[in-house]
Amino acid sequence: MLSDNPQLNCRLPGMLERSPVRLVLDAQLRLPLATSVVATVRDTPTWVFGARRGSNIAEEILQQKGCKVFRVDDTKGRLDLDEVLNVLAEQASPG
Repeated sequence: MLSDNPQLNCRLPGMLERSPVRLVLDAQLRLPLATSVVATVRDTPTWVFGARRGSNIAEEILQQKGCKVFRVDDTKGRLDLDEVLNVLAEQASPG
């Protein structure tokens, strides 16, 4: 994400509205605001997972842009993938 600028959406004709939620795992919340996943968040939802001790200011800015930010535990800068999956399961469950 820092070295390229992927759109992470469905670009098949007539399928843009069926793009899944984009997930970005970024422990330090360094996601550049000029990236496609932030710039087009109103068209295709973007969820960003960061470490609990990541920047609160970066979280606020990402939320203001329309991203949904989740905080999970990390070990040596690597996010706890089990916790990420648990959050995703909670978000997917009805009610």
